[in-house]
Amino acid sequence: MAIAYPISLPAAFKLARITIRQNGTVGESVSPFSAVQQLYEHPGQWWEAECRLPPMKRDTAEEVVAALMSLRSKLGTFLMGDPAGATARGVGGGTPVVDGAGQSGHQLAVRGLPLSTTGWLKAGDWLQLGSGSSARLHKVLVQVDSDGAGEATLDIWPRLREAPADGATVTIASCKGVWQLSSNTFEYAIEPATIYGIAFACRERL
Repeated sequence: MAIAYPISLPAAFKLARITIRQNGTVGESVSPFSAVQQLYEHPGQWWEAECRLPPMKRDTAEEVVAALMSLRSKLGTFLMGDPAGATARGVGGGTPVVDGAGQSGHQLAVRGLPLSTTGWLKAGDWLQLGSGSSARLHKVLVQVDSDGAGEATLDIWPRLREAPADGATVTIASCKGVWQLSSNTFEYAIEPATIYGIAFACRERL
């Protein structure tokens, strides 16, 4: 059976530590005379992560090793989210969807929220747009309060890379994005008593 990307990581994949890195492309020009800066934010924004798994015995570890090797270095992709942020800190609820086509930038209008709710999402909560190979991870930057019509505008990072369709689902639990390995080399360690050590770096597939 051919492997279809993005793959879902096996149940044995548990993170002992993850470092999540925000990357942006901001150009800077500094006057050699006044030292005044001019800054310009380019569209490029993406996530990177460094992942370390807990020590595992071979029966568990080989399933994870095989999944990561199936990526064929940088070629393949996998779905992954922040395990600590799988549940929103906000109230949540409702059936949130995109409110209006053609949206762009760092804000997203949504509808289908519980009416007049304070703290529907809180700063730092995650949301996912799309699914499968089009899944995108975004972080909410400011608390989201819904109005009397169950609508709100979210400040998010990174910026929208493509305009979501009106009515597209907005996922706020167990959010995942599409990732690839950062290097063409994947390695793992085997210590005495067949204890496996697995760590790798990855970046969001754009």
